Amino acid sequence: PDALVLVHKLFRAALSDGHISDLRILKHAVHAECQAGSISAGSELYKEAVARMPTNSELLASYIEFLTQNNRLSLAKDVFQNGLKHFRHSSSALGDLCAAGALTVPLEARISMITSALSSTPDHEGMMWRKAMTLYQLGQWDDAMTLSQRLVDLYPKNGDAWALLCVCDPKALDNVPTGQEAPCYGSQWRIVVENPLVVGYDGCLIETSDILEIVMDRIRTGECT
Repeated sequence: PDALVLVHKLFRAALSDGHISDLRILKHAVHAECQAGSISAGSELYKEAVARMPTNSELLASYIEFLTQNNRLSLAKDVFQNGLKHFRHSSSALGDLCAAGALTVPLEARISMITSALSSTPDHEGMMWRKAMTLYQLGQWDDAMTLSQRLVDLYPKNGDAWALLCVCDPKALDNVPTGQEAPCYGSQWRIVVENPLVVGYDGCLIETSDILEIVMDRIRTGECT
């Protein structure tokens, strides 16, 4: 299909200089392959990119997430463990990997793993998000809300953090920035909708999907360039 050809051209162009400055190009190419029914081809694109850019921890973390989401858990664990060895001297890189690698362990075991990793880089955005999301999934909403609030204070452009905060506390909808100040990145909106309903501050039940749509509308209207 023409779309698949186009994203492949973009991917090849990005690799031509030996780097991908924006991982979205790679993710679009991988997504196109998966939409065409070839998860293996998507994995090959990741492996090629990782081979060309072995020092890019964000890229490796993205590859780990891709493998986990596509039920290649054994390979994801191997890539994660090798990554920990390769980047053992970089706390920032280890943070990227642990945020993704947390998905390879059972939900109940993630908190201790992430908390340990956060001890060296307490404000790492990816790990803070993963911990907040895990707390939410475990039903620890107050803790998830507190950490989400800290996330949006530190990283106000993080749309995922705003979505999770609003799901935990609908009052936060009034505080979501709009216009030029609106959040402009985040890729895991749908993951936050783990519970079907939340109680709004007026005592009414509010569907999390409704809250999500409101936040997304604000982001769309104030999308950054």
